[in-house]
Amino acid sequence: RTQVRPAEPTVDEAQLIDLLRLHLDTLEYPSGIHRVELRAETQSSTPKQLSLFQSAQQTRDLKAGNRALARIRAEWGETSVVHASLKEGHLPEAQFHWTPHLELTRPQPNISSVSECPPLVRRLYQKPQALSSNLRVSRDEAWLYQGYEQGTIINMDGPYTLKGGWWLKPIHREYHFATTQHGRLLWIYYDRQRRRWFIHGEVE
Repeated sequence: RTQVRPAEPTVDEAQLIDLLRLHLDTLEYPSGIHRVELRAETQSSTPKQLSLFQSAQQTRDLKAGNRALARIRAEWGETSVVHASLKEGHLPEAQFHWTPHLELTRPQPNISSVSECPPLVRRLYQKPQALSSNLRVSRDEAWLYQGYEQGTIINMDGPYTLKGGWWLKPIHREYHFATTQHGRLLWIYYDRQRRRWFIHGEVE
């Protein structure tokens, strides 16, 4: 048994057929198909769905965005569209988890907190990547971090120490913000337990 769910209740036949086609193309039936049973769950229409015109003030078509997400879910599964939700955790990678994202909404920025300089965004890798075991860091010399094609690191800020985990597994990381000759700002750390450097993400 499998199911396909549009972004919202709809009477658009073409949209439903498109979602079914995308989803069925991902399924495999080694023994063949002997019977197909199709069930539709109905829901009452809302006045907004039945209205002919959208608001003139609407600049982004959220319905089109939700239809696009529904296509992705139909082809790749319900957990293919997610957003990060914060949670309690000691390590940076344990301070969020992925939650299924069902519907797009309009942003509601806090105008009072908006500054002229936009905040930097720290993009984490899904898993910290080990750098060369031969790295030797010197504040007086530039050094390579991932081969010659990636260039050298020309400036290091830190260390910002993160320790703990004695209740499960001891952790001792020394984080640095490293600027490369190409202008990239990397977030790297030295793991005292493993005696090795890792790159955890970048700052944009």
